[in-house]
Amino acid sequence: MAVVIGYGTQILGTFFPGPDGGKTICAVSAQWATEPNIQRMYCLGGGVTPAIMVAKPTQTFSVTLYSEDSSGIAQILIPPSESCDDIVDIYQAGLSVVVCGAEAGDFIYDDWALQQFQYSKEEAQTVGQETWSFVRWMSQEDIDNPDMRVLAPTYVIRGIPEGQATIPDDILGVVFQENTVIQGSSGSVQGGQLGKYYETKNGVITAVGGVTATSGQTGNSSCSIPLMPLWI
Repeated sequence: MAVVIGYGTQILGTFFPGPDGGKTICAVSAQWATEPNIQRMYCLGGGVTPAIMVAKPTQTFSVTLYSEDSSGIAQILIPPSESCDDIVDIYQAGLSVVVCGAEAGDFIYDDWALQQFQYSKEEAQTVGQETWSFVRWMSQEDIDNPDMRVLAPTYVIRGIPEGQATIPDDILGVVFQENTVIQGSSGSVQGGQLGKYYETKNGVITAVGGVTATSGQTGNSSCSIPLMPLWI
């Protein structure tokens, strides 16, 4: 294990604008991981060594930002794919990581696909936070193992994004397809305590980002974006 120094670590890539992009985002945290997705094929009489190894490895990357009065990421359209030629948009992002106990930690890739968006501002006097989560399918060059066959997808297409938001939803970074919306409520309360009550919307989401919630406003929203890798 190595130790990552947070105040020396920086978000990289064109998706998260720095000073040269006209404004500087303020990242709260970042998480990343690798899922190998390996299939090992064994032969009768072949012992415990696999005869063939095939992998469909993925990497995930998630960044949470402080978000107040349009200080986060601008709005992004997320229409579902209508054909195999209508592949998902991809973005450049990564980290410059200050690490103790390891030689390297930096990474940046230009083929991240957006998988999830979340926003939360539970208290009027606090600053909201928005989280952007991505996934990418790794290549043979990424894993640096000639004995492992990596099958990168031919296409990655987008399904129909769905999500929820409290009302007023137009300040919370999600845009609903109005003819798909179901309205309801959520909340909680305990005896002798103050509780919370929200009016809510659930439905198909057409765009995420562009949060405008500011001081004195509260709410939360989320959107899950289904991604479908195709091997053709």
